[in-house]
Amino acid sequence: TTPPWLPSYRMTAVNLWMSIGESRSSIHYDPFHNLLCVVKGAKKVHLWSPERTPSMYPKALYGEAANHSEVNFADPDFTCHPLFQD
Repeated sequence: TTPPWLPSYRMTAVNLWMSIGESRSSIHYDPFHNLLCVVKGAKKVHLWSPERTPSMYPKALYGEAANHSEVNFADPDFTCHPLFQD
């Protein structure tokens, strides 16, 4: 059942992501609302405004991971992605 503190609409998708320590996600946006819960330890999250989308170099709209960025966040190549520096 839906928790009483959530808006009263039907959920259409639910994802559960679990990992071990030191895991890292690529830069991406999620098409659904999310709830981040850390059971043990800490998680560092970087958030960007939607206006920054062009500097994130999104992958092709009809590709396999259209909600992900071409930029390697851990080691960005500013020659290939100069707008990401801003």
